[in-house]
Amino acid sequence: MKLKLSFHDFSLAEAEDAWSYYKKPNLTTSTELGQEYDVEYKWQYNKELEFQAIYAYFNAGEVVTDNVSDNNAQRLFLQVHYKFKHKM
Repeated sequence: MKLKLSFHDFSLAEAEDAWSYYKKPNLTTSTELGQEYDVEYKWQYNKELEFQAIYAYFNAGEVVTDNVSDNNAQRLFLQVHYKFKHKM
């Protein structure tokens, strides 16, 4: 089992830049898009099978809150990885 915590800080290089996700010009003088917090859990069931769950929360910064009506976001991802055996 593995537990991983991650933090990401997103910003524009310059206030005149557009956020590529919305393709709109920035209407503020800020460059702060926001921060993302991730929690990732992996469980290796056996050699071939692994389960993974990821929860991500995006806390919108000034660029997002001033330009977009849908601000904070959260997602939950569930994945199953299976390695097929291949004999030559």
